[in-house]
Amino acid sequence: VYVPSDAKPATPVLDASAVARMFRTRTKSNAVLIIQKALAVEVGLDFSSGPGIPGPRTRKAYAAWQRRLGFRGDDANGIPGYTSLLRLGTKRGFGVVR
Repeated sequence: VYVPSDAKPATPVLDASAVARMFRTRTKSNAVLIIQKALAVEVGLDFSSGPGIPGPRTRKAYAAWQRRLGFRGDDANGIPGYTSLLRLGTKRGFGVVR
């Protein structure tokens, strides 16, 4: 397979509903790893002990991201919603669908 040297890698697209389920059930996935890498830059998440697993550190970091966006109370619960995930993806280079 020939890949031109100037070819851009495909932009990942995450399903917001599926990601929310993964966070609730602590399901390991590549989508969670993408979010963790973005949160590492945005709020300083260290996910080295659980790459791809949405454990307590990841949820706490996501809640910090939600608060940074102005969400409060139950809206800053550490479970990605469409709006906060879209804002993270826009800033960190991945797409989001509902």
